[in-house]
This record gives sequence, C-alpha cells and structure tokens, in this order.
Amino acid sequence: MSYPPAPAPVRPGMSTAAKIFLTLGVLVAMAFCAAGGALAALATDPDADAAITVVTPATLGGKSRVKLAGVTEHNGSTIVDATWGDFASGDLTIAVARAYTDPIASKRDEFTRSLAQVFSVKSVSPVAAGPLGGEAACGAGEQRGQPVIGCFWVDEGSGGYIVRTKVDAGTAASEFPALRAEIERKDQ
Repeated sequence: MSYPPAPAPVRPGMSTAAKIFLTLGVLVAMAFCAAGGALAALATDPDADAAITVVTPATLGGKSRVKLAGVTEHNGSTIVDATWGDFASGDLTIAVARAYTDPIASKRDEFTRSLAQVFSVKSVSPVAAGPLGGEAACGAGEQRGQPVIGCFWVDEGSGGYIVRTKVDAGTAASEFPALRAEIERKDQ
C-alpha cells in the first residue's frame, strides 16, 4: 500500500485556518489510502449500470474547486472526492460521494463512522434529504480545534458526505439538498 507524498510546504501568509484545512485535506487523503480507500470500503463494486451518477462540479455552492498538492483525487461517474473553497480564508467544502447499490443501512453506518473518525462528528440528527430522496443527517464536529459541520445522504443508488467550515448547523442543513443536487444525478 502506498501513501500520498508529503504535502507541499505551506506558503507564508496563510491563515491558521487555511493551514489547518490544508493539513485536514492531506489527513483525509491519507485516511482514504490507509483504509485501502474509504470509498472502496463503502462499496465493493460500483454499479456501472446504476441509474445514479455522481459528478465533480467546477464550483460547489458558488465556491471554486481547489486541489491539494500531492493528493490524488478520485473523480468520475461513480466516485467524487474533492475540495472547494478558499484556503486563505479557511472557508472550505469537502465532498466524498459514490454511486453504488449497497443496502441503505450499511451505507448509513459507514458514513456515520467515517464522519466520526475523520471529522470527530459525535452524533448526527436527521435533516431533509431534499428532492433526491433517501435519508440525510448532519452533525457538528471539529478538526484540530476548527469547527466543521458534516452532512451525509444515503439512498438506493448513492451515498456521500459534505463537510463544511465557516457555517452553522442550521445553514448547513438547509443548504445541503442543493449542494447534494450539484453532485448527484438521477438518470431518467
């Protein structure tokens, strides 16, 4: 098993929050690699014939996509693993999603566990899943003292989570269905 290369040195002048989330991004990538790929653990075989696909938009919620130096992202029609926002301000959104047909209960447990392990989200509460259906929940956590809000969804053809900084729980929950709709596509 190989690990991603060490992160590029942090540029002088970056805010503490930006440094934390640069480190956070690298930690997330390392967690995926160490687990053989967290998304690979969530589903053993993506369903190529699924009626649902996931996409990596250039912007998410109006934020531009950013790439972490030395981190390989996994993006395609069945998997999303990317970050959007601004490292300098610390305003970031991280999304991980997968199109697959595992049972909802196993996906729910896996995403709850992943949010707890990577982002210290201790408990989640149900929120509106939006017009795409399925189940959704959000919870508050932190990464190195920086508060984060993590929301996830699971349905018959996909699952994923969106972790955000610089947003309160109510805003994260209300904006979650729209952000999810930018990533998940249900084929007609």
